[in-house]
Amino acid sequence: MSKRVPQSKRLQVIQKWLNGRDDPEYEVFPCKKEGKYIVRPRKEPLTNTDVIEEKVVGRNSDPPEEPVEEKPIPKKPIIEEQPKQVYDPTINIEILNQLKLLGEEFKNEKAKKEQKKMIKDVIQKQMRKPY
Repeated sequence: MSKRVPQSKRLQVIQKWLNGRDDPEYEVFPCKKEGKYIVRPRKEPLTNTDVIEEKVVGRNSDPPEEPVEEKPIPKKPIIEEQPKQVYDPTINIEILNQLKLLGEEFKNEKAKKEQKKMIKDVIQKQMRKPY
């Protein structure tokens, strides 16, 4: 069995794991960074009896005397909202100045290219003339 996990299968396995279901062929490990997971093939695939035994053992343990209310954990959205931008007129002025400088650089480069081309043409004409 190869160690490579196809991307679509990897995403399915992670989604199942987040929903509380283990995949019999792959195991999922969370990373330190939130939203990052490692998916590896299991050395020994899980069988249905292993999964059932884990559920039965968990249910047969001593139940708590007081009922515990479980609150669903709100999931953070995948796309984080960007902070609201505050209008700053100095930014526009800086951008305009940078654009002016960029335009001047383009003009200078164009002038240098034209000058080189003219020099080349003059040299070619002089070389063609007979002595």
